[in-house]
Amino acid sequence: MSNVIFYYSGIDSATLTYSATETTNYPKENLQDRNKNTSMRDTSLGPFDCNLIIDLGSGITRTPDYLILGNYIFQSNGNTLITFQYSATGAFGGEQGDAFTDENCEAATLTDKLKTFTATSAYRYWRLLVEDSNVTQITSIQLANLFFGTKWEHNHDPEIGIAKGRYYESIINESAGGNRFSQITNTTKRRSWDYDFKYITAAERANWETWIDAVYAGNKYSHYPFYFSDDAGTTLYFVRSVGDIVFKEIAYNTWETSLRLEEEI
Repeated sequence: MSNVIFYYSGIDSATLTYSATETTNYPKENLQDRNKNTSMRDTSLGPFDCNLIIDLGSGITRTPDYLILGNYIFQSNGNTLITFQYSATGAFGGEQGDAFTDENCEAATLTDKLKTFTATSAYRYWRLLVEDSNVTQITSIQLANLFFGTKWEHNHDPEIGIAKGRYYESIINESAGGNRFSQITNTTKRRSWDYDFKYITAAERANWETWIDAVYAGNKYSHYPFYFSDDAGTTLYFVRSVGDIVFKEIAYNTWETSLRLEEEI
């Protein structure tokens, strides 16, 4: 299997219920904006646990095998532990099951966390339970985005000749006399990746189409950013796709395509 994996299932249209109280101007609805710099926050927590219930909506279920906490800070008196639960009814009154339990997510600076697990069955309701290992107090929660679903691991590696770049964002203006004036709009380098995929089967092309529809890949940028890894999940990057996704048939029921990704900063 390929080392390139896409994680693209957000919670954009889900109904969210939070058991505590968010900090003013940082509501839970910020989790439905995938911008990594827009976050839900709670910095006045008193209890040793809190939870976020995710209702995907009537007739909508997922069978996930990963959870990503994006650009987050979790702090407690001990360690911050998370448990990810599912429910058929949404009651979470003892009938729920656990996708995984007590994963340590303590982080004092902004970080990303990928947790993979064995998929169970499809459920509409999911709950992120956050607890202090000392059973005393959670002191701070900051979370920019949350993704969970079925990861897409490409059937095979991209072709040799992968191009990886880094560049700065700047604006160039030119006077009537030909003088140029430049302004750096962001001093953080933006990464980019250029891939060629060949010998895409009909089944794999269906996976491409599902991903295209989920992130709304466009002729400029995809509407939604998403996470991807080029080393089998060890390193996560938050990216958008760039440009049209065009499939060229190179043999019967076999295609090739090119893909450009650019990092969100």
